[in-house]
Amino acid sequence: MCGSALGLTFLLVTTTASAFEPMPPIMQKLLEVFPEENGRFVDEPFGSTSEMPAEARPLFETFRVVVPGPDDIEKNLARLFAASSHFPIKKITRYDKDPGAPGLVGFRGIWCQTEDESQVGFSIVTINQNRFLIWAKIGYYPAFANDSINPKVRDQYARDVSQYLAGIDLKVPDNEAPLASGRGLQEWMGLYRSPTTDQWAGYTTSVKPVLERDQEINAWGISGIVALKPTQATLTRIIETAPDTVVCDHDPEFLQSDLNRLVSGEHESRIVPISLSGLDLSSGLDHSFAIDRYGRVRLLGMPGEGEVGVQIECLFPGVCITAVGLVSAARDPGESAMKPHTPLFVATYPSRYFFSMAYDSPTKTIQAANDLQLRCLGHLLRVLRTLTYPIDDVLISKPMW
Repeated sequence: MCGSALGLTFLLVTTTASAFEPMPPIMQKLLEVFPEENGRFVDEPFGSTSEMPAEARPLFETFRVVVPGPDDIEKNLARLFAASSHFPIKKITRYDKDPGAPGLVGFRGIWCQTEDESQVGFSIVTINQNRFLIWAKIGYYPAFANDSINPKVRDQYARDVSQYLAGIDLKVPDNEAPLASGRGLQEWMGLYRSPTTDQWAGYTTSVKPVLERDQEINAWGISGIVALKPTQATLTRIIETAPDTVVCDHDPEFLQSDLNRLVSGEHESRIVPISLSGLDLSSGLDHSFAIDRYGRVRLLGMPGEGEVGVQIECLFPGVCITAVGLVSAARDPGESAMKPHTPLFVATYPSRYFFSMAYDSPTKTIQAANDLQLRCLGHLLRVLRTLTYPIDDVLISKPMW
């Protein structure tokens, strides 16, 4: 049971007989050596761009093992050596000892070259080194295509960003983020830049009002209701017709802003993994969830009153998902408190993953994305059924405002 507002659940789900993509062999091996517990992640590649030099691309084109902090780097290297007969490694490059050389300027992670050339390799990084890679893809490398940016200043800023994030890992006091604008660089290069006033205003005036009006279910041939308690036949149809949709977050400004909320220094130590089977819905704690393309579920305990939370996009930062939403115990309309032994409640969540799609108008975009998100709830129900989690009495809804 997790009592933290930032309690994360990491769960590896077997993907046989499901709509999820088969897990690549190297990812299966990584999860055997580095099971997702104690705050570890195993995540898919970010993907490279045309601006990236060849020596840096492997860091973006291969899988990553993400660990909480520097001490965990050493522990997981030891775990890797202990599993050498199972997962033979040809070479280990420690960029943390010589940041960025050769390869990405300022990078401080570990690069592991496997003996199996078909698997290429993988990296081991801290949470903050992972953020550095995200920033490098959307803030550093695009600057390579801009002739007006001084390469020396650009690269020095990358080192300063790296030093700042390393300071967070090491809990250095009075550690301040370097500002791109203060170096004469473009503002879009900045680390953890916040959405503009116009972007926030656009959300407030366009997205939220439509979501508040668009409460009726419009999926599975059903309309005119705001909550659905399906029969067994309908539940099976919801699961079997969940769309094979992979959605990526195309809004780097908002993603950077979300990551900034996690970077207060002490939040990493509050990430406590729990198992889905141990989730106590009668406790009254809501959990937002995200599912990746391989059927893995991550849960985030929603903050209580007065607590600061993080956006659900941070569950799979920088990579794609198949479903996102809210899971809790069901409650009667108008009631704020949960009751013991109440049915399962599953709802959509106003996530930017799904609002990154474009239609003819903002209203149509939001409504179509909201309905798609509703149908994607079938993926969570599929996983829960596979785990024999009780879903016979599930209540399905759109966001509760």
